Amino acid sequence: MANLTDIMTSLAIQQLWQAMALAVILYLILRTMPRLSYEIRSWLWLAAFMLAVFMPLAIFLPGGSGVGEIQGFLFENIAPSGNEQITPNSPINFYFWGAALWMMGTVFQLTRLCRSVLHTRRIINDARILPDGFLAPVDGGDYPVYCSDQISGPLVTGFFRQIILLPPTMTGRLSPDVLRQILYHEYAHIQRHDIRIMFVQKILSALYWWNPVLYLIAYQINQSREMACDERAVLQSRNIQNYTRSLLSGAEHILITEQSPLMVGIFHNRKGLTQRIERLKNMNIKMIKHNKTASLFWCLSLIGLTLATVYALTPRLATASQDVLASEADRNLLPISQTPPVYPQQAQELKLEGYVIVMFDIMADGTTANVTIRESSNKIFNEPSIITAKSLTYEPRQNKKVIKNIPYKIVYTLGNAKAL
Repeated sequence: MANLTDIMTSLAIQQLWQAMALAVILYLILRTMPRLSYEIRSWLWLAAFMLAVFMPLAIFLPGGSGVGEIQGFLFENIAPSGNEQITPNSPINFYFWGAALWMMGTVFQLTRLCRSVLHTRRIINDARILPDGFLAPVDGGDYPVYCSDQISGPLVTGFFRQIILLPPTMTGRLSPDVLRQILYHEYAHIQRHDIRIMFVQKILSALYWWNPVLYLIAYQINQSREMACDERAVLQSRNIQNYTRSLLSGAEHILITEQSPLMVGIFHNRKGLTQRIERLKNMNIKMIKHNKTASLFWCLSLIGLTLATVYALTPRLATASQDVLASEADRNLLPISQTPPVYPQQAQELKLEGYVIVMFDIMADGTTANVTIRESSNKIFNEPSIITAKSLTYEPRQNKKVIKNIPYKIVYTLGNAKAL
């Protein structure tokens, strides 16, 4: 079985190309369908995000196509064989330290998320519920509205018990009618379960914190999510102009700052607010359609097409690792004879040390063939290494099978040369 470093390397490779392909394909599809509602767009981007996170796990599925040979090549060249030892100069360290950095980054991101949970919990505990009758009930919801001095704008927070928070600057200066229009947007977040989805999204993002494509997809999710809530709010308000004016009035009384990862609100940033105002100006309330069946159809179509493509194209870790295991016994055999490597005279004079990794095939009769240099610290050591590799003799293969791409390392220290 492949080790953890190999698995993480393969996951990273698959995650990069699959996430990029998903983002590009979905972006092009949405460009050709400008009248598609933001409700559907938001769910499509969320489906793309989830696919980008979980599709790399297809390497663990059974079966696979000829592309699996690529995976086999990856493991044959990354995983050390019985003939090769890991040294400070070995390229295997690149993958090891990359995997270690990946895990440390994930732990750091999850730690930050835990701190945000605690910070959000303190804000909820310190919030004051608004007096009964302060605001007229909003259609479609009876969630409590609280006031907090620790926030700068209206937002929704809480995982199990979701509440709406308003800053004192808004409750004391804006009319109930304007606040009601703003609350339409916040209620939409609750109806869509956005805060819960965002929490899961943050956890999954921490697993692939190094992938910039996921951040681009997350940005599209946030933008389409806000516009989807604007669409729902407009449908409840039944007046785009009144809702737009309420957004502008609310923005005048707050300081837009970065929100906690576990909070979602109507005023996330100035650039996003400006874009939403422009879109609201061009929105036709008669064209907004929030059809759950249509949303489900589009998401399932995207998921089905993507899964079929990924299943066909993704190399299988199981197939690759089985190929490695099948020949593991052969790879661990020591040569029965060889010509000792000769320390080059020029290297002795210059007092040089180094190493060479050669690659070769073991033929059915136990001799070596197709000897090539895979890596060399100095070309001075190449020729004696090739001579040594060609002189190696192994036990003849009983199954008459040729074993390909065997790595063999020769280390040269001052006055000495030895094969590992």
